[in-house]
Amino acid sequence: MINGATVATYTQDIRRDPRILNSFPEILSCLSAFQSEEAELSSSLAELLKARDPIVSSLQRLQSLVPRFDELMTDAKILTNKVSTTAKTAERVGSRVRSLDEEMKRVWEAGDRVGKVLDLKAIDSLHYLPTPFSVAFRLRC
Repeated sequence: MINGATVATYTQDIRRDPRILNSFPEILSCLSAFQSEEAELSSSLAELLKARDPIVSSLQRLQSLVPRFDELMTDAKILTNKVSTTAKTAERVGSRVRSLDEEMKRVWEAGDRVGKVLDLKAIDSLHYLPTPFSVAFRLRC
């Protein structure tokens, strides 16, 4: 079989304008060329039609998958919304946890300061040595 480009070149070389054919042999030659071209085109068309059946079958299988793909798209949208909602909730909770962590840090620091002050007062009361200044201060009060 001759491919499409070869057929076009072959046809241009052999095919001539019928109005300029002068003799019976030229007419027969041209007719023979047309018949050869018709046979090649018929053969090529038959091959294309044979190749069409698997393509149509594949197209039908693909079309049968469309409803499943639609279902998957719907499921994906629902899942996307759920994940988005969960992510927003997680962000809000995380923000509040960070705030609580800051507050707990402040509470711990305040408790630590109170503990240190109590420790200093306890040490001061154990090691209290009256000084002239402290005695004078107590007498004034």
